Amino acid sequence: LSRGTRPSPLSTYAPRDAKQILSAIVVSRGPRLQPTLEEIRDRNRFLENLRVLNNVNLINDVDNASPPTDFRFIEKSVLGPGVERATEDVMLGCGCQKKYGQPFGCVYLDYCSCIEDSAVDNHGKKSFPYGASEANYRCLRPAYLNSRNHIYECNSRCDCTERCKNRVVQHGRQVKLEIFKTKNRGWGLRCKDDLKQGQFIETYRGEIITSEEADKRGKDLTHDQANFLFDFDKFAGTILFDESRQYVCDGRHMGSPARFINHSCDPNCRLFTVSYNHNDRNIYELAFFARQPIPRGTELTFDYYDEEERTVITDEMADEIEEYKGYRPTKCLCGNEECRGYFFN
Repeated sequence: LSRGTRPSPLSTYAPRDAKQILSAIVVSRGPRLQPTLEEIRDRNRFLENLRVLNNVNLINDVDNASPPTDFRFIEKSVLGPGVERATEDVMLGCGCQKKYGQPFGCVYLDYCSCIEDSAVDNHGKKSFPYGASEANYRCLRPAYLNSRNHIYECNSRCDCTERCKNRVVQHGRQVKLEIFKTKNRGWGLRCKDDLKQGQFIETYRGEIITSEEADKRGKDLTHDQANFLFDFDKFAGTILFDESRQYVCDGRHMGSPARFINHSCDPNCRLFTVSYNHNDRNIYELAFFARQPIPRGTELTFDYYDEEERTVITDEMADEIEEYKGYRPTKCLCGNEECRGYFFN
């Protein structure tokens, strides 16, 4: 992550044409040092990449730096060499008729086969992942939000309509986002809308590659470089998981605004796995939801580690690790009372 030194507030929105690119560069807040020609070019390149997305803007009121110019925004993940999705031939849909539960779509647990593979809650019962009331419509229910359960949405083979409450992530992001420069943690992401608890925010996208290719790329990283690799290992070890098709999502050079979400030891977002083709256990969506109500303008964060991987690392332990391994863990700058001190990239 770049860390510039020029104090230069600079706010820009994703432009839609060349004229807007030039005008966006000079939108500022308060006195600043003029950006160099190279900084302007970097900003232009990033804004050009940002054009493919709606309702995402960029602001930097810290310095004249630009986010990585070699990063490309994509609307869907790209399949790399040797990667294949399961065909729709194996995709099954529910038989819920359109008249059931209009306008909410699927409402009867006994009829909807899309939740047959869903995990049960603490009371031994299954439920739809999303709410249907006015207060929590299309928001993840607490039973899911407080778990790590996989989410099964309805799909094109289902008899319900596109308005079904069990179709949320597949409709894409519905909120406005802002990529911004933080004071001490590089680039971050925040929402320009108030978010309800359980509300879907955005998916993590990138190039989907084989695990062998991911190992190669991981070895090329230095210890001070961030890791943007997400393993598709939710179903590893289960019957339907194809061990010969172990894939990884790499968001380093292409992806979504979610690539800029920073770590926190007490985060306000949580990452869930979501499937439309329920019989494909090797590729699915990686979706961020709000863990709690989030006021507009609040930075979005998630915990980079699963619960079983979370370890408190003190300064003394970091010293020992550095002496033993030759490199020091990354100092966590989340600033929360629950901060675990350090983490590994």
